[in-house]
Amino acid sequence: MLEKIGEPEYLSQRPATKPKGDPDEAKLAKEHRQKLTEYDKLLKQFKYGEALDAVLVPGTSAVTFFSLLQELVYREGLRAALSGRDDVLLEPVLQMLTKYIADTRWGPLACEVAGVLLDIYSSVVGLSTVIDHELAQLRGKVQAELRLQKDVSQLRGALDMLMCSAVLSAA
Repeated sequence: MLEKIGEPEYLSQRPATKPKGDPDEAKLAKEHRQKLTEYDKLLKQFKYGEALDAVLVPGTSAVTFFSLLQELVYREGLRAALSGRDDVLLEPVLQMLTKYIADTRWGPLACEVAGVLLDIYSSVVGLSTVIDHELAQLRGKVQAELRLQKDVSQLRGALDMLMCSAVLSAA
């Protein structure tokens, strides 16, 4: 009876073979390709809105979220990704922007995305209480950051005056 290659009986009857080549020869390891994440696959298919939805699942890091937004800006697909969303799909985007708009790493990009969102959805503000609440939260966070920046600027001016007067009195 002939046994099929790959069956356990065939494999056990095979004579043990030694590897060919010089034993001191260096062998190259096979490169394993890293599997693409879901949002990377969607980006390759130019499905920007779906890629943004894939990143907005709970547990996704801010680095991943803002890297995707940066890629969308680079591809000029940010407006396409943000357009056509209802209040349920828009809420997580606004929550992430509100959470990280004051962060120095993500602030400039978050401001740019918030500006695009306001351009797209300014005509529908007031129609959804959920979105109005999120926009109020975002506005409050931006106002708090502006107050902080103003206070820091005033403090810097006072310190500059003290340093100048100390230099003049020492001279």
